[in-house]
Amino acid sequence: MQGEELFRPAGSADGTEQSLEEALGAAGYLVRPVEGDSMMPMLDQRRDFVKIVPLSAPLKKYDLPLYRRPSGQYVLHRVIAVCKKYCVTCGYNRWKSEKGPYAWLGGVTEGFYKDGKYISCGDGAYLAYVRRVVRGRFSRFVKAAFRRLFSHGKGRKCKKR
Repeated sequence: MQGEELFRPAGSADGTEQSLEEALGAAGYLVRPVEGDSMMPMLDQRRDFVKIVPLSAPLKKYDLPLYRRPSGQYVLHRVIAVCKKYCVTCGYNRWKSEKGPYAWLGGVTEGFYKDGKYISCGDGAYLAYVRRVVRGRFSRFVKAAFRRLFSHGKGRKCKKR
């Protein structure tokens, strides 16, 4: 999926690129701007920042982990289910879920800066919002299906007769 990359390797003092894991290990946390639209409207691309910390406990439902796909792309999506060998995640601006093995995990979001204000992932109002959005995932799927079904060719390239 395009538009979901969050972390781009940053240069270190010696001019070599530094991976997420190296950056987290060196500093203990990482604050980065959000790249991509998969977590909108909660996180706006290039305007909001997330604070990622190393994973210190097993993931729970509603956590916001940062993981790396086999393609090398870093993704920040909400955990909607925790299984024995993998977790199931989905972006707010997406309806399709993704299974990610725990080996892909790089860190977990501790909080984020929205319009300059820090919001902790443990905040009660934030957790109520998260639960409401995750429950609404099915309605996003239905709305997307209806848009595709009833678009009547709008926006699609159709053969002219």
